[in-house]
Amino acid sequence: MIEIEICCTDVASVAAAASAGVDRVELCADIAAGGVTPSAGLIQFAVRRGIPSVNVLIRPRGGNFVYSSEEVEVMVADITEARRLGATGVVIGALTSEKKIDLVVMRRLCEAAEGLERIVSRAIDLTPDPLKALEEVAALGCHRVLTSGGAVSVDTGAEMLRRMTVRAAGSGVVIMAGGGVRPHNIPLLREHGVRAFHTTAHVSWSHLTEKVAGFGCYPGSYSDPATIAEIVALRDTFNNI
Repeated sequence: MIEIEICCTDVASVAAAASAGVDRVELCADIAAGGVTPSAGLIQFAVRRGIPSVNVLIRPRGGNFVYSSEEVEVMVADITEARRLGATGVVIGALTSEKKIDLVVMRRLCEAAEGLERIVSRAIDLTPDPLKALEEVAALGCHRVLTSGGAVSVDTGAEMLRRMTVRAAGSGVVIMAGGGVRPHNIPLLREHGVRAFHTTAHVSWSHLTEKVAGFGCYPGSYSDPATIAEIVALRDTFNNI
């Protein structure tokens, strides 16, 4: 069975995902920085929409994934708050200065998230050996890995995604493809054994020329309800075969 997760950064994207009948959402803010922990209000809104799986990105800032002890304490507190608000899972990732999985920090975050689904973020794509990193996070009890196969996008990382899917078989870890997922590449990734997909379904506001009133800046992109609906329809088609 294929699953679809939409990365949501605002009320409109959550509403579009819920209306389309997605399986999961990942909530985050400041996607231009790669995503950071969203507001409590957005988490509560998504939970109340009845989406089956509401997962919260736990990341205190943009930049690298090497965290200080103080930042780890903030992340633990954010996990506690996400749990209190009704989230079903958290998305976590921490690396050492050598870009390997920080097993000490990840173990601490996993312990804080006991009872929630633990999803490894695309921090894993920065590691020198994604297959080894996969084995390490599986040993920590993580349930799912969001990855582009160690590449910029799922298109260029398709072969590694296939290898990670094979390696994960029997471990209880689900490989979830993310990074440029669109309707056109889901069939190929499915042939590679991938069954879970993550996308922002973003389209640009390029048709708009007006600046945002009072702020002198242009809007960037938004989750397109039509694209979300197309991806969900593709899911339903495959799942009914």
